[in-house]
Amino acid sequence: MIVMMIVVCGVAGVIWALSLLGFLYADDLSIPPYSVPISLVFFMMAFLFNPSHTFHHEARFWLIRKLGRVIVAPFAFVQFADFWLGDQLNTLVFALKDFEYTFCFYTFDNIDWRHAACGDSEQCSDPTRIIASVVSCLPAWFRFAQCLRRYKDTREKFPHLANAFKYATTFFVVRYCRRYGGNQYSSKTANPFFYMLVVSRIFSSCFVLWWDLRMDWGVFESNCGDYKFLREEIVYSSPNNTHPKQANDPG
Repeated sequence: MIVMMIVVCGVAGVIWALSLLGFLYADDLSIPPYSVPISLVFFMMAFLFNPSHTFHHEARFWLIRKLGRVIVAPFAFVQFADFWLGDQLNTLVFALKDFEYTFCFYTFDNIDWRHAACGDSEQCSDPTRIIASVVSCLPAWFRFAQCLRRYKDTREKFPHLANAFKYATTFFVVRYCRRYGGNQYSSKTANPFFYMLVVSRIFSSCFVLWWDLRMDWGVFESNCGDYKFLREEIVYSSPNNTHPKQANDPG
């Protein structure tokens, strides 16, 4: 199984490299340069939704089913794989925005993409587009909805409502970022949304950092015992000891 996964990853890497070379040398190959990226996207989508029982059919459709559960988060019981995948989507926000830009570029931009040059896109590069803001909020919304569902099922305000608030801070950042992207002000300092964006980004980043350190990693606990600022249970007792042990193991 591991060997097969390595082979699949290797093949995908080769295809990506060939696509990059095809784009760079499109003129020499006498093909429209922007036909190469969209061909790569179609190939990857066909690979993911391939109904035949090949190329890890069970794994691919497990991923599709879990993505469906993430999308309907408020209406379905949240399992471990659901919020794990939701967290992964939050780390892929920029990739999702790239997909949205690609869709916009090939569908709605009023240019001939077969002969387009880098920087020709105007409509899809507009930072005030609503669809771009929606895509930026979607991963945070999925986790926000999952946290609310977890609160509904458990009636535990902490950590579920606090976790929902953490993801809700993203909505304010995206909102102020969109309003800041407008050109109705003469300078950055004249735009009031600039200051709102800075404050919301700082608050969101600090809150997420605190949550990761305190809640996810378990550091800075008050009952950490002899290991100040660390968790009650640690893997290595000292820099000179590389054997895994717990805090309550004998010295």
